[in-house]
Amino acid sequence: MNSWLVFQLAVDVGLFALLAIVIRQLGRTRSDDVEAMRALLEEYNAAVANSERVAQELDKQIKARRDTLAALEHALPKRPESDDAPAMRQQREAAIAQGVDQRALDGRKKQVKRMYVEGYRAEDIARELGVPKSEVELIIAMLGM
Repeated sequence: MNSWLVFQLAVDVGLFALLAIVIRQLGRTRSDDVEAMRALLEEYNAAVANSERVAQELDKQIKARRDTLAALEHALPKRPESDDAPAMRQQREAAIAQGVDQRALDGRKKQVKRMYVEGYRAEDIARELGVPKSEVELIIAMLGM
């Protein structure tokens, strides 16, 4: 019986040692995990602080550009609208809504330029091409003629 108790005692001591080793390893793993989490949290806080600095800098740049734009708008003289401006705006919006082909507009510009150089008046060009007189006048103005 005595040998049985010695054997049991040896097994118990071995299990106790094994349990102590497992507990120690778990303690290390958790402390390692905690350190890793702390490092991640520090990186996160640094990234947040950096993004806040970048956002503040962008806000400053946006404000500066808005101020510049406001100063330019204030410095530029206001151009009075001509009598044809509302009609031209409506034509432009209608053309956009209809999806006017840019190549057709380029062709029209060439026709207007050719006819204007040949001596046609804006009214005659408009009638010949079937477009509003204000469009012909706009094209002539855009071409600097």
